[in-house]
Amino acid sequence: MKRPIILLPLMLALFSCATIDMNSFMVGEPTSLYSEILVLFTDAEDEFYEWNEENYQYTLMGRINSLDKARLRERLTKEMRSQLMPTRIRSVEDFFPIQKLLPYEEFMSRLEATQVEAILVVNTRGSWNTELFLDGEVYHQPNAEYHCFLIDRNGMEKVWMAKVGTYGHSLNTHSGLQNRFIQHLGKELHAKNLINKPVYGNTAMGVY
Repeated sequence: MKRPIILLPLMLALFSCATIDMNSFMVGEPTSLYSEILVLFTDAEDEFYEWNEENYQYTLMGRINSLDKARLRERLTKEMRSQLMPTRIRSVEDFFPIQKLLPYEEFMSRLEATQVEAILVVNTRGSWNTELFLDGEVYHQPNAEYHCFLIDRNGMEKVWMAKVGTYGHSLNTHSGLQNRFIQHLGKELHAKNLINKPVYGNTAMGVY
């Protein structure tokens, strides 16, 4: 009777490490290492393609500054600031009002008055749980997928993009999985010579 009790922690350990699958592409020429980046989070069902008025209206307007996702944006921005330092991460709340529809012209006008050098669009394509049945118990495994685009401020052209899959296991949380995603994002942007080497902070990283 003791054998299942002994094996259970070992089996859980095997399922406790998150997997980050990132497929990234350089699609333009960066003007320099980006030291100040504005991050725009969206959960639009429509896919982002290029920075223009049409894509802005379908994928960003009304989503990047929504009241419903304000707390999530705050947490993710705080984690990015910690994990990507010394790169200066700016949130939409730094420049734009919350829960207000911002027409494309107004967004671009306000952006022009900032020192932002690049825009990072993070589009959540899906977030879900899968169930693991182990020794008569049910364990929930968090998962999420993202499309990411880094856009040079000067020409408003994409310089880098990636599809990212984050797949958790039985001991993971969605917040811990998001933190792992951000850490991998920082490493990848540095590896592509887009930002300075991150000096990781000491924020709580959650269960991975």
